Amino acid sequence: PNRLEVLMVSSARDLEIAGQSLVNMNAYMPFELAVTLVTDEPNLGRAVVERVGLDVDVLGDASLLSAHELRLPGWYRQQVVKLRVGHLVSGERFCVMSGDALLARRIRREELYSDDGRAILHVNRYRYPAAHLDYERRRVRAVASLLGVRPGVSLMLGDFITDLFCFERPVLEVVEERLRQRHGAHWTKLLDGRSTRPRDQVMFGEYTLYSVAALEIVADPPPTRISWESHVLQLHSRRAFDRATFDSAIVHVVDKGISLTEVIERAATLGRDLRPDLDPRTSS
Repeated sequence: PNRLEVLMVSSARDLEIAGQSLVNMNAYMPFELAVTLVTDEPNLGRAVVERVGLDVDVLGDASLLSAHELRLPGWYRQQVVKLRVGHLVSGERFCVMSGDALLARRIRREELYSDDGRAILHVNRYRYPAAHLDYERRRVRAVASLLGVRPGVSLMLGDFITDLFCFERPVLEVVEERLRQRHGAHWTKLLDGRSTRPRDQVMFGEYTLYSVAALEIVADPPPTRISWESHVLQLHSRRAFDRATFDSAIVHVVDKGISLTEVIERAATLGRDLRPDLDPRTSS
């Protein structure tokens, strides 16, 4: 595609990073972009968009969630919002970006789409030995149970938690249909009472739901790519920040004790520009 629809999902806490992320997408993406920002504080979101000077639609969580769903913890609200991206966009292929993630360099079209236009499914592996893959395989088993399938190739691959995650509409429709068939029209009630502790979070995940459906249910699975840390760098901790080489396409600031300024300055010492200039053709 030459035009790409992107949904950015951000909590109010992450809107400072989200503002920079919008600028970086404008500077580093090889597409004509149509971006929508969904946040729990839309007025603050509009102020951020006005400050960075980009043409971005801003919506509140309530535009995609029911009153009952709005009472879920923020982590789960964001997951459900991302699964409903198809309700906001018109195309058959589109991407989601977390508000606490930044593009660190120019993105090549072939990093997101195959030669025949399929959205590539990125799979994580790690620079250092990590127990995290076992954790993500627990998530695969949990969401496969929600979908009513036995995980095969998806369990082997394991970790689908990336960013700038690109969806294909038919796969998202399969996810929604399966969840409704198995758990009813109000399937999100499955999330009631869950905490945001790791033991509860591992039982759900929007990107893993999509990936398991794509690999185990649909007749024509999308292409997969083992990305190591070349696609997304996950800054889960200060230790991860301290040893990061910032040679990935995307930096995800998971640990909220790490500031945007720290990330930008550290990346700059390693030759990465996480604060590029706006493309004057698209700024207002």
